[in-house]
This record gives sequence, C-alpha cells and structure tokens, in this order.
Amino acid sequence: MQFSYDVTIPAATPQTSPYEYKIRLDTGTVTGLKIRFRAGCHNRVYVAIFDGLNQIVPAHDTQALYADNFTFEIPMQYALEYKPYTLTVKGWSPSTRYNHVISIWLDLIETAQEKKGGALETIFHLFGGS
Repeated sequence: MQFSYDVTIPAATPQTSPYEYKIRLDTGTVTGLKIRFRAGCHNRVYVAIFDGLNQIVPAHDTQALYADNFTFEIPMQYALEYKPYTLTVKGWSPSTRYNHVISIWLDLIETAQEKKGGALETIFHLFGGS
C-alpha cells in the first residue's frame, strides 16, 4: 500500500518548537519513503520523522533532511511495533517568510503474521465472537 501526504510547514517555525504532523497507519512494515522538497525551499526547510520519541529519518537524531527541488528516496525495512501506529513528521523553517509544502510518500506492507492474525480475527467474528 502506498500513502501520500502533503505537509505544510508554516513560515518562521523555530526548531525548538517544530510543526508536527501525525501519520496514522495500520500495522505493518514501512518499506520505502520519499520526501519531496519543492523548488523554493532554498535549503531552509527541515524535516525529520519520528516513531514515538525515536527519530527514524534521518537515522542520526541530531540531523534533519533539507533540500531545494529534490526528492529523497529512502529504502527501508521499519516494522511498526507499538500501538498507536503513528509516525510524526516534524518540520521547521526558522528563516523563511512563506509556508512550504513538503510531499511525503510512504510504502507499507503487511507481514505474514499480521495477515494470519487478521484472518483469524475475521473467522472469530463470523462465528459469533466479539
């Protein structure tokens, strides 16, 4: 499954108080991520992606992605393990005068165990389980 999101980072957002956008997902494994910085960002708009308190993109927690008219394509195998299955996009743009839209595409697959669990749950409900 592929999901896409447009995240608007407000102008003059400081790093100490970043804009946060929550992405709610079903359980599964993230197999790929694309992050597009449109023309006009001028390397002044920054983005990092978190699972809870753990930064997962970029991998080092003191870094962030930034670019101008560029799309990062990031292959990964990141299993969503803890409910709620939510990734948080944090963005900031301290030296900008305009809002900037960052596009994010996320690839998610179900693992075999999740598919099996879903089928058992369906059978349970069909036979009167609650």
